[in-house]
Amino acid sequence: MGLRGIRFTINFTAKLISIGLLSVVMHQTQALKVDGLEHLSDITKKSQTRINTDFLLVKTLDKTKLLHKTYGEFFTYGAALFSDGSVKFVWYGKPGGGVKNTNKAIPFIRKVLQSQADSARIIGSAVVYSMHRKNSLRPQLNVELEYYDGLAEVFSAEYTVTQDQQINWGRSVRKANQSLIFHPESNKS
Repeated sequence: MGLRGIRFTINFTAKLISIGLLSVVMHQTQALKVDGLEHLSDITKKSQTRINTDFLLVKTLDKTKLLHKTYGEFFTYGAALFSDGSVKFVWYGKPGGGVKNTNKAIPFIRKVLQSQADSARIIGSAVVYSMHRKNSLRPQLNVELEYYDGLAEVFSAEYTVTQDQQINWGRSVRKANQSLIFHPESNKS
């Protein structure tokens, strides 16, 4: 992990500790010290990865709700997590600008995020899109999450939209996915 990643981890972890969210991770880490240092570093790295991808997921879900409330529709977009903890969004077309979710949006967004990952500017990414499967009563939102250490997963949640454009989340699942943004050769420090 580079200096930027370490700095982000320290800053983000300090914020979590200050609001009491990291106590479970800290207790789990202390309990496993007996098994050896290797396990400790693996758990710490996995905890950092999970905390950062959860942070990015929450940011994208909040952004999705805000966009839908503001514009009354979904937009395909991407999110980039930088080592300082900031999140910036990537669009194929500006929300409200007349460009609808086209077949070109997802490949374009992936390419932009991929170039940022290849140049080590970002440590995490998300590609967010809505779809409606055949034989399904509800549409679903997919968030493809990736982290520079190799984690790649997709979060899928069914949803309904109320008359006042509020989103109500239904069943959700989070499962492993193919890495499309962070390639194995770009994960090496």
